[in-house]
Order: sequence, then structure tokens, then C-alpha cells
Amino acid sequence: MRNHARRPAQAGIAAACTAALLTGCTPYNNEVLTVPAQTLGPVACAPTGTSPKPSTIEAATAGPYRVESVVDGDTIRIECNGESTRVRLVGINTPETVKEDAPVECGGPEASASLHAILDAGEVFLSTDPAQGERDRYGRLLAYVWAMDGSLVNRTMIELGHAEATGYGKDYAYKEPFEAAAQTARAAGTARWACPR
Repeated sequence: MRNHARRPAQAGIAAACTAALLTGCTPYNNEVLTVPAQTLGPVACAPTGTSPKPSTIEAATAGPYRVESVVDGDTIRIECNGESTRVRLVGINTPETVKEDAPVECGGPEASASLHAILDAGEVFLSTDPAQGERDRYGRLLAYVWAMDGSLVNRTMIELGHAEATGYGKDYAYKEPFEAAAQTARAAGTARWACPR
């Protein structure tokens, strides 16, 4: 019963965030984040988009890439060298919605809706993190994803309260700002952090 009682509130938060994103109002901190260039790596995919790179995006990024689809709150698909490729956003984890043999988790649909609002029919720039490796055990490309407004999408999902910050036991370039953003969202009880624990 407790899960159902909280769903209208979560849906309201997701709707507000989605509406804000679609109207260009950003409810998140879109400050430019920089890290030493050597902590980011190249993406071995030929660009498929045409948009110019915003000046606020890290220099060590590749692209642009057309977003084929949003899989869930922390995974998208792009075309990489002629193949549809899943890209897992580094440094974050959102509640499950499409994992085989697993229930849909509280906050998962809202996380997916927000990522759709940010990236549907858009283009992105990507970089890898050598500390994380290029691919995970499922064969997904691991990357930081920048939207065309210059925002680092991985961090945006944390700031909106949809994702926790995690490197799954490994270091990652944006660990400090991601963890700080997650702490703020959790303290505010935003989105996923409003779910029963």
C-alpha cells in the first residue's frame, strides 16, 4: 500500500521536471564541470550527427551522435560504426524498468520519462572514462553524455533526484560533483529519494 500512496506524488514531480525541461527552464544546476583531460577518453564511434559542439562541453568528447532511443533512466542507444549500440551513463544508477526477470522499481518510470524529455530525437557528445573501462560486462559502451545545451546528462539525472551516484566499486572522473549532487537530492527527498526504503 505504501508504494501506491507515493506514486501520485512521484508522478507529479516527474511531470514538473519534464515540463520544465521541455520549456527550457532547467530545474538543475547547469554549471560547467571540468576535469583534467587525461581523465577522459575517446569514443571509438564515427559521428552520426551534424550539430556543432557547444563551447561548454569538455574538449575531450566525440560526436555528435544521434540518439536512436532511450532504453531507461541510465541507458540510451546510438549508432556506432553502423551498429545500434547501448550506451550506459557512467557514474549513475537509476531504478530498474526493463531488467529481465526484475520488477519495475519505484522511481524507474519517472527516471525514464526525464531522460526521454532530455534526449528524445536529439544529439549528444560522449567521452569514456579510462578508470571505468570502455565497456561493461553486458557489452554496453560506458560514457559521459552531454546534451546539446551543454549539460552533462549523467549529472542532470542525479540533480533531478532520479539517479544515485556510483562507480560500482571503481573510481570515475566526476565522482566528487556527482556525489555532492546526490547528497543534495537525497536530503531534499526528490524523485527516487521519496520512495520507501
